[in-house]
Amino acid sequence: MGIKIIEDGIVIFFCFNVLLSINSINVNCKLISIQANGLVTALGDFDSDKLTDFFVINPSRSSFQVLKATEKPDFVVDPALECYTSKKEPIVGLIPGDFLGKAFMDIIVITKDADHSTNNVQFKLFLIPGNRTHLNCHYLSEGLFFAKVTHQPLALDYNGDMIIDLLARDVDGQRYIYTSIKESNATRVNLSIADNDGIIRSPNSNSFIDFDGDYRSDLIIESDKAMEYWSRSTAGFKKIKEIPFPKYKLIGMSTYADMNADGIVDHILPVCGDSSCSSSSALLVLDGSKNQWSVLNDHFSDVAGTSGSLQFAVIQDSSDQFVFPLKLRQADVDGDGYPDLLGLMKSKDSNLVKVIILQNIKNETNILGRSFVPRWFIDAGLSQTNSPVLASFADISEDGKADVLVNSRVSGKPNYMISAVLNDQMYDACFLKVLVTSGLCYGDCPSIEKTLDGSAPSSVIPYGTNQPGPSISYQLIDTAGNRRIGFAGQLSQSSDFSLQMPYSIFGLGQLPNFVDNLTASIPSATDNVIRVSSWSQIVPDAQVVVIPYPPSDPRIWRTKLFITPSDIVISTLITLISICVLLALIILLLHRKEVLEDLAEHEEYKRHWPESR
Repeated sequence: MGIKIIEDGIVIFFCFNVLLSINSINVNCKLISIQANGLVTALGDFDSDKLTDFFVINPSRSSFQVLKATEKPDFVVDPALECYTSKKEPIVGLIPGDFLGKAFMDIIVITKDADHSTNNVQFKLFLIPGNRTHLNCHYLSEGLFFAKVTHQPLALDYNGDMIIDLLARDVDGQRYIYTSIKESNATRVNLSIADNDGIIRSPNSNSFIDFDGDYRSDLIIESDKAMEYWSRSTAGFKKIKEIPFPKYKLIGMSTYADMNADGIVDHILPVCGDSSCSSSSALLVLDGSKNQWSVLNDHFSDVAGTSGSLQFAVIQDSSDQFVFPLKLRQADVDGDGYPDLLGLMKSKDSNLVKVIILQNIKNETNILGRSFVPRWFIDAGLSQTNSPVLASFADISEDGKADVLVNSRVSGKPNYMISAVLNDQMYDACFLKVLVTSGLCYGDCPSIEKTLDGSAPSSVIPYGTNQPGPSISYQLIDTAGNRRIGFAGQLSQSSDFSLQMPYSIFGLGQLPNFVDNLTASIPSATDNVIRVSSWSQIVPDAQVVVIPYPPSDPRIWRTKLFITPSDIVISTLITLISICVLLALIILLLHRKEVLEDLAEHEEYKRHWPESR
């Protein structure tokens, strides 16, 4: 593929050594052009090749396409993976996943209903079936939608059948879980009939994640009144508490992650004192014991080391079709075992929006024991005419490192450029990357009975697609002898540019030892039985694929292990080889010296004893 810059296309910057520190601002980029442009709306493995593909909405909002990843890394534009709308209803969201149970990745397309005003926004949901090589687009082109809702939906597995369902509030005001989704209809299950249930926020950061550590995926719903926590029970989901919103003018989108490595998910919320975030910004955490919000950070120093401060940036779409909510995305950038945060920020005295990584550092003065400090500025080849609108994480190189994706708007043109910045901050840290698939099988698959009795051929392994809701945790003993625990929820959010990675990456720090225990669970079925399995002694720098088949018997779930040596392993190997070579040279020199000394002694002996000649 030729290297050139296409003015109306996406230009992807693969940059080495570009996570900029305070004293380093030089960027060495390799530019690879792709003849497409638009907004990366979701991430997933469309063709099950274990590479992360991009789901992109084009700037006109009338079509979308799947950019397939290759091992170079590079991305391929396939005309068979592009769909168009028939009406003047803009596409505003995409949710990839298996909605038909065929072990192929389908796509839910979200369009904005043009017949309603800004104060009464409605969205149509279309199902686009896929089969790894092409998309069946005629449902979208013919306008055959299966639901009309008031906000972008949440993807979840309600009944534990490993087929993705959706949670949304219908235009009739009732909350439904849409199961058995078909082209023009779906089965609707009432979530709640209480009169005091508020309207679900739009945009929202509803989540499907295990917040109480019982290996069952729960629900967190953001209404216009409060944040509702719903726990999984035998009767479905039951609301257990409501958390009022903090008293700030602008409430951002929630981030759920184990920020202090205690094995429990933390609820992080960015807020601002005014609607434009020009006066003040703060980062809050929910104190679960008191059900109150606590401040983690209310001041962010500029990365450049100046006396200035940073505020969260509020991004507006000039066409008023896309909504870019205030959102911080999490990943462990430096591999120390504590997730960092990525967001868009700007200085108080400047309108220039920057992509900033806030490092997770120790701080004993708050309830979390951690705080977040702006540490790295992501350049991504942006110029004064390009302004970032989205930033997210993805393992583009498939090396267990959280790289950075940046969507920027080209000034004066209806184009969006995508920049990819490769991570160079984990050069001395180990990692563990875990992917839990749906475990569904297509074609000639073994029966569950044959799988249980061991008669199924080992060559036939169900795989499936990316699945929302699984929980992953690990335990290990660090170099100080302390037990470390990490937790992550896979694809816990799906609406309003959540842009979550379809896998979990744990930083292990400078610890090239075995992970003592790895645990994975999938959402419970209607019987509410816990479905969880564990594995011990996992090597670091490994990518683990968990295949939960059959889902009802976790004892025989399969795992596939792929080793990706990190820089610390490679440097250790080089050091070991260098030491061996040095020892060999020393031995050779000493041996040569001893031989020469023996020859000298022999000559001396012959000189003193002539008859020995």
